[in-house]
Amino acid sequence: LTAFMGGLALGSYLWGRYIDGRPSTIRDPLLVYGTLEILIGLYGLLLPSLIHQMEPLFRWAYQVLHDFPYIFHLLRFTICILLLLPPTTLMGGTFPVLCRYFVKGQDRLGWELGRLYGLNLWGGVMGTTAAGFALLPSLGVTLTHLIAALTNLFLGIAALVLREQKLGSREQRTEDWRLEKEGREQGKKGREQRSWQTKKASISFHPRLILLTAGLSGLTAMVYQIGWTRALNLSIGSSVYAFSLVLTAFLSGLALGSIVLSKLIDRVKDQTLLLGVTEGLLALSALMVIPLLGHLPLWVIPGVLSRFGHFGSILFWELTLVALIILVPTTLMGFLLPLMGKIYVRNLQSLGRSVGRIYAANTLGAILGILASGFLLIPWLGLQRSLWVGITINLALGLLFLFNSSLSRPWKSAAALGISLLVLVPSQILPSWDKIVLTSGPFLYAEEYQNRPDVKGALKERTDEILYYREGSVGTISVHQLMEGTLTLKIDGKTDASTGPDMKTQLLLAHLPLLLHPSPQHALVIGLGAGITLGAVTRHPLKSIECLEVSPEVVEAAGYFKEQNHDALADPRVRLIVEDARTHIAFSENRYDVISSEPSNLWMKGVSSLFTQEFFRLCRRRLNQGGILCQWLHYYKTPHEDFKALIHTFSSVFPHVQLWETLGAGDYLLIGSDRPIFLDLASLTNRTAGVIQKDMEEAGVREITDLLSHFFMGDK
Repeated sequence: LTAFMGGLALGSYLWGRYIDGRPSTIRDPLLVYGTLEILIGLYGLLLPSLIHQMEPLFRWAYQVLHDFPYIFHLLRFTICILLLLPPTTLMGGTFPVLCRYFVKGQDRLGWELGRLYGLNLWGGVMGTTAAGFALLPSLGVTLTHLIAALTNLFLGIAALVLREQKLGSREQRTEDWRLEKEGREQGKKGREQRSWQTKKASISFHPRLILLTAGLSGLTAMVYQIGWTRALNLSIGSSVYAFSLVLTAFLSGLALGSIVLSKLIDRVKDQTLLLGVTEGLLALSALMVIPLLGHLPLWVIPGVLSRFGHFGSILFWELTLVALIILVPTTLMGFLLPLMGKIYVRNLQSLGRSVGRIYAANTLGAILGILASGFLLIPWLGLQRSLWVGITINLALGLLFLFNSSLSRPWKSAAALGISLLVLVPSQILPSWDKIVLTSGPFLYAEEYQNRPDVKGALKERTDEILYYREGSVGTISVHQLMEGTLTLKIDGKTDASTGPDMKTQLLLAHLPLLLHPSPQHALVIGLGAGITLGAVTRHPLKSIECLEVSPEVVEAAGYFKEQNHDALADPRVRLIVEDARTHIAFSENRYDVISSEPSNLWMKGVSSLFTQEFFRLCRRRLNQGGILCQWLHYYKTPHEDFKALIHTFSSVFPHVQLWETLGAGDYLLIGSDRPIFLDLASLTNRTAGVIQKDMEEAGVREITDLLSHFFMGDK
C-alpha cells in the first residue's frame, strides 16, 4: 500500500508539472490522459508475469536474509516499489491532467476540483464494492485483473477519440493555441497575487504551509481510517467482506463531502476561515466517533440476531451502522482537499502543477499515516490513543487557520475557545473502551446472547478476567479467563484457541500426522495460537521443530498457556519464526516429514491463501518423500459446496488423502501424502505409550481405538 500510494504522489507531482508546460500538441490534456490510461492498461496486463519473474529474487533474499528480517523486509519493499512505481506514477498523473482539461475559470475552481475529486472517489467506491462482492467471488483474481486492465485501455482509447473529434480543423487548433498563449501571458501579470481572495484581504500564507496542511490532513485521514477499521473489525469481523464494507463507507463519505460541500468554496471569500472551521469540526466529529466505536458491539448483536441466516441483510445492516458512525468526519475530510486546492492555486496557468503538488502532499501524508499507525501508534499507544493523535493535529490546524483568518480578534478568541472546549473537555471525561465488550465478537457469537435484554451484563457474566490484551500491528490479541475456568485466546474478538472443546482438535493436529508417519524427524507447525499443538509436537522424539506465527502478540499471549503447551517455546528443538507462512513455505529450502497447518478460519482476511491449490503444492514441495501434510478444516459456518471444494482442492495435490473428524460436524483434519498412509494398529499402540498417551488423554483419547474412531474417509 505504501509503494502504491508513493507512486500516486510522485505521478501527481511530475505530470502536474508536465501538463503546465509550454503549449503544444503533445501537452494536450486529452492526449496525455488517453496515453496515461493506455500505458496503465498495458502495464497491468504485464504485471502478473513480472511478479512471477521476481520469485527467484524473493527466494534468494529470504534464504540469505531470513536471520535479518528488517533487511529482508526492506528489500521486499524495494522490489514492491520497482514493480508498482511505473503504473502508479501513471495513475497519479490522471487527476491533475483532468483538472487541467476541465477547470476553465477561477470563480468555479473549488467546485470543479471537488467534483472531479469526488467522482474519482465514487469510482473507488464502485471498484471496492464490485471487487469485494461481485468480481472476485464470481470471476476470480485473474479475470478481475484482466477486466481492470481492459477498462484502462478502453478509457485511454475513448479519450483519444474524443480529442480527435474536438480538435477539428487546423484553424481551430491554431485558435486554441492562441487563446492558451494569451491566457499564459495574462497569468504572468497576476502571478504574485492571490486570485482566490480580494485585494482587501490582509491574510496570506506561504504556499508551503498549505502543502504542509495537505500532508498533515492526509496523515490524520489514514490514522482515522486504520484506527476505525481495526476497531470496527472487533464488531463486524475481519473477513474480506467486512474490510470491503469499511473501505466502501470511508470512500463514500470522502466522495460525498468533496461533491456536496465543494459548492461552498467559491461562495466564501475567506477560505482561510473556512479551512480553520473545517479542521476544527473534523477534530470534534472524530472525537464523537470514539465512544460510538466502544458501544458498537452492543448494537451489532441485536442487528445480527434479527437478520440471522440472511448474509446479505447482515452485511447491509453492518454497512449502514459503519456509514452512520463515520459519515460526518469522512464528509469533512473529503471537503478539505478541494478547499486547499482552491487556496493554493493562484492562477489557471499553473493549475496542473498546483493541483499535482497538493495531491502529492496529501498522498505523502497518507503514506506517513499508514506507516505511523501500523508500526508506531497502534503498537505503542493502542487504538483509542492513536485516534487522539489525529484529533490533536486537526485541532491544532484549525486553531492556526482561525487565528490567521479575517475574523475580528474577539470572534477569533471566542471561536478558538469554543472549539477547544468542545474537543478537550470530552477528552478528559470519556471513559476508555470496555475490553470485554470490545472483544465479544458479536459478528460471530451473537446467538449466545439471544433472549438476553441486558447484553452487556451477559457479556460480563461469561468472562471472569482478561489476562492479556494487546493491540498490535496484525490485530487485537486477548486472553480471557472464563467463569468455568476455560482459557481462550482471541484475535479481533474471534476465539482461535482455547483449553475447552478445542483441545481435541489442537492436540490431534499434532499427534495424528506424527503417528501416521512411520518415522518423523522434522516437523513444521503453521500457526502458534495458544501453543497447544506445538506443545503436543514436542512430546514426540523429533530432531527439529519449526513454528510459523505472523503476530508477535500471539507469541506473548501463548505464555499464558504454558501449563497446557508444556512451555513448548522453551524446548531447545523448537525454532520460532515470526513470518508469514506462505512466504516461508515458498522461499525456504527447509524440508519436513510432517507439516501441521491450522491457520484461522478461511473467511478471515488474508487467510484464504493458505487453503489454495498453490499453497498445498508449495507444502508438498517442502515435504520429504512419504511426508504428511495435516490441514485443519472447519465445517461450521461453511457452505456445503465450499467444504467439498476444499477437499477436492486438497485431493488434487496429494494422491493419497484421509479425512478425520475431531469435533462432531465441526472440525476436520485432512491428511495428505505422496505415498499410501497405513493404519497399523500394533505400531500405533506402541508409539502412543508414555507421555504421548498421557497427552492424548486430555483430548479424550484413552485407547488407540478411540483415536481410530475419528477416522472418516480414505482414498476411495
